[in-house]
Amino acid sequence: MHISIILQWAAILAVLGGCLFVLSALPAKSGAGFSRAELQDWMTALGASKVGWLVRFNIAGALLSFATVVLFFVGNASLFGVYTIAAVLSLALGAFVTKAISGAIVRLPGVTESLETDEPAKATVAAVLWTSDTWGRRTSELAKWISICNLFGILWLEFAFMSDMGGRLMGLSPPERVGLLFLASAIVLYACFRFGVRGVAFLDLILTPLIFFGIVVILIGTALLTFDSVPAMTVNSLLEPKLPLQILALFVVHVFCLNPFLIVVTEGHWFRMWAFGQPELKQQIPGLTVVAVVSFTLIAVGLLAGLALPGEPGDALIARLLTTLDNQLPIFAAAFWVAGIAAMFSTADVQILGLALASSFDSKKGTSSLSSGILTRPAISAILLAAALSGLYYFIRIHFRLDFEKLVFFILPAAITILPALLFRLTRPVWTRSYFATVLLGLVGYVALSLTGLFRPADQLGLNLAAVLVPVAISAGIWFTRGSSLKGPK
Repeated sequence: MHISIILQWAAILAVLGGCLFVLSALPAKSGAGFSRAELQDWMTALGASKVGWLVRFNIAGALLSFATVVLFFVGNASLFGVYTIAAVLSLALGAFVTKAISGAIVRLPGVTESLETDEPAKATVAAVLWTSDTWGRRTSELAKWISICNLFGILWLEFAFMSDMGGRLMGLSPPERVGLLFLASAIVLYACFRFGVRGVAFLDLILTPLIFFGIVVILIGTALLTFDSVPAMTVNSLLEPKLPLQILALFVVHVFCLNPFLIVVTEGHWFRMWAFGQPELKQQIPGLTVVAVVSFTLIAVGLLAGLALPGEPGDALIARLLTTLDNQLPIFAAAFWVAGIAAMFSTADVQILGLALASSFDSKKGTSSLSSGILTRPAISAILLAAALSGLYYFIRIHFRLDFEKLVFFILPAAITILPALLFRLTRPVWTRSYFATVLLGLVGYVALSLTGLFRPADQLGLNLAAVLVPVAISAGIWFTRGSSLKGPK
């Protein structure tokens, strides 16, 4: 057991330290990093084939979340059985939706100019929605704060899940879990604030392969364990869901309403549109293919683990699996941390830079500046934000013990409430009070259902799954009433 804990700490520190080393080895420049012109010059030097992989891994790295993708596919695939595949298929559909909507939006007056400026803070959702009229400014401000809250929430989920798993796998006490969260988040925050754009743009070339490597190691161990302990395993026993049909049906509706739009409403996508330009759209299908390969590998681990080690799902199943495997050979928990910390870093860096960019955009003037933002004082900003994340973890997970998976269903999809605003921007030439009120209605409906579901028992997911239907239904109404003279994406 002591060897296993030593190896786990070594894996955590090796990935975090390795990321800092790689970032420090890049051409010397701090703060926001490169201008758009410098990024383009570097990509030209890399060559077309390497740039393709760079963009693919950036798309994949932003989606392969430790707290959501790893937890859901490994911890809960056995509950949803074959229906788990719907999550991957709906996400793959997002490649076509993202290309269609983004391709049309970038042709709108003002958007192209924002994405071609040297100022990365103009590459935000708020900037895309901004127009000089009153309701355009107010809608932009609303979207800005939705993004900031969503980014901070996802960032917290990543570090909170890491600390929860530290407690389960290494026997950390509550104060030690808070300490682990503070240490890891301070390192990641400092790295992103210190190295800025170039860190987010280029680090995923290393992180995404690390995620896949760690998962493959765990898959091999899980497969050997399952074949040994369940000799009579059948395809039916492996894929059979354990949840009621109505929950499974609602889950399928939920993912097909959410996942196709999950990329286009996020700050990470619009930052990549600024950084990479058209390759961001051209690489959507290859990028999501990488996500699908990793996701199916995670699903295989989850299905096999649920069959071999029946019992409580979620992070409890993950801990049960890794403890069992480590009793045979103490490398599997370390492999989990290699994949997990890489996934956490690749998701967190996008959220952190998104926070910096979104918070620097002035929706009243339509201008932005990073010269006085959190990127200018990386050490102080990192310590303060790490302290805030740690404090929230103590109150939410240790003191109040709110259900983590309910929190995921509340926080992760929240950016979908920006979708009505994007479709209004695309299909209506001028913002009005009623358009703003419609966007606000979608937000209020989503929050009301999500919060109500958050305080229901852990096994009652209906309201949490249904919450995304409010902004999506409003978006459908916006699209189908756009008028014959107002064309959307071709």
